[in-house]
Amino acid sequence: PSDFDVDLRKMRAQRQDGSCDWFQRLGKYRGWVNSRYHTHAILWVYGAPGCGKSVLASSIIDHLKEATDKPILYFFCKNDNVDKNSSLAVLRSLIAQLLLWAPGLLTHIEGSFQKSGKRQIDSFYALLPIFLTCLANARTGYIVIDGVDECDESAISDLCSATK
Repeated sequence: PSDFDVDLRKMRAQRQDGSCDWFQRLGKYRGWVNSRYHTHAILWVYGAPGCGKSVLASSIIDHLKEATDKPILYFFCKNDNVDKNSSLAVLRSLIAQLLLWAPGLLTHIEGSFQKSGKRQIDSFYALLPIFLTCLANARTGYIVIDGVDECDESAISDLCSATK
């Protein structure tokens, strides 16, 4: 998977101190962060291109990392980068981050990889059950995906159907 921390560092460097604090005070955001029912809670942030959503996403990620010990998974989609504009790239990165957060999760999915090998890694729908197994064993966490609209059409469809 792509180096997910590189994009976070770039967005963090563009952020001015306190510039995203307003968002963390919004009732909708606080309700999402503090919800006890995270299983399918989605907070969708939208706005015009170039208005700062990626910088805001970096602020959300940093805030969540400070506020909780749960896994914070994230991905910054980029339409001009083939490694960052597909649902498969998103899912691979999220799985890698989960395994870095809790290496013990590997025991839950080793069998799936041994049975199907490389084919498993090259398919979004083959990796999705593995991701969901890891996520279920991690209990709860947060996923921040920036720029979903920058992915190709099939990726948007895949990611939206995966959230159901």
